[in-house]
Amino acid sequence: MQKKISDKVIVRFGSKEVKAHLADSFLKRAIGLSCRKGLPENEGMLFVFPRPRRAAFWNLAMRFPVDVIWISGSRIIGIAKNIPAVSAGIKIFSPPAKIDYVLEIPAGLADKLDISVGNPVEITK
Repeated sequence: MQKKISDKVIVRFGSKEVKAHLADSFLKRAIGLSCRKGLPENEGMLFVFPRPRRAAFWNLAMRFPVDVIWISGSRIIGIAKNIPAVSAGIKIFSPPAKIDYVLEIPAGLADKLDISVGNPVEITK
């Protein structure tokens, strides 16, 4: 899987897909979805890391719940579902192993699209 620099990409899980805004720089990853009011149904944010790492995520300044999908290479290695908005208290979430990508999507979308650990992932412009 090749990492591409663009404003948006398509993240495919078999025949299902999500349009994702890229967070491909330190500043974009730091800001993430903070302070946004929400995401459209089949959209998300794809965090791209220059090297595999165990990047921790938190819900600081999040105004809506999300599902977090941990991706290593071209496979899903973990999913944290229904991470609450910050009003429920600040929580930190970590992947089960080093990751290259993290996809945040509206809470419940992972179940709706039947996304599971072990599924292949394809990222295209």
